[in-house]
Amino acid sequence: MFADIQAVLPRRLKPVFSSARLWYVSTFARPVKEFNEEKPIPSKLFTKLVSPRDVVLEVGGRVGNATSKLATIAKFVHSVEADPNNYRMLRAYMRRYHNVRTYNFAAWNENRQGHIMITDNDSFSGVSSIQGIDGYVYSRSASVKFARLDSLVFEPAPNILAFDCEGAEIEALKGCQGILAKIDKAIIETHKMSSGYDTKSDVREILRNNSFELSEESKWVIALK
Repeated sequence: MFADIQAVLPRRLKPVFSSARLWYVSTFARPVKEFNEEKPIPSKLFTKLVSPRDVVLEVGGRVGNATSKLATIAKFVHSVEADPNNYRMLRAYMRRYHNVRTYNFAAWNENRQGHIMITDNDSFSGVSSIQGIDGYVYSRSASVKFARLDSLVFEPAPNILAFDCEGAEIEALKGCQGILAKIDKAIIETHKMSSGYDTKSDVREILRNNSFELSEESKWVIALK
């Protein structure tokens, strides 16, 4: 319904409508279609690889679609989301889960302030990326905190990584070498960037250098010790 209304609004009214819509859905945790989107590959991988004993560090929570799936399987989920608007929805939706903690920053290989690019469309939840994914047009940006995952303390300590961080997977992995040494599973989505660079080979190299055995499912790299 919201997307239909936004699609016919004059351009000058869209920012006002978007702000009001964000306040409404995040305050009352109202469902939006992005939260209920079916994502068969990560859903299948999570069901197969995550158990009730596991603690998951998820990077790229968006509005919580995959996070909610993980929360029903795992013992605990740490969910990181960079986009401030997406994070408001993630935090609102995850209030119902006692075993989820949310964080608003961009996982990277250094601690600093920076910007992410965000798609501008009629969907509630824009796709955000630091460097730009092939096939997406980015028309706005947001100032965000960048942080090394190794520079933070996650309690309980994670034993699984689940990354869907829209092209930032290489930098995020480089920023969590200490965590990589302690976990036993990683589930990483790879991406082709707007520059033509595909992150898959470098993701595989980083994980292989950390003593993981690798397999693949479409764009996803699965790493096990």
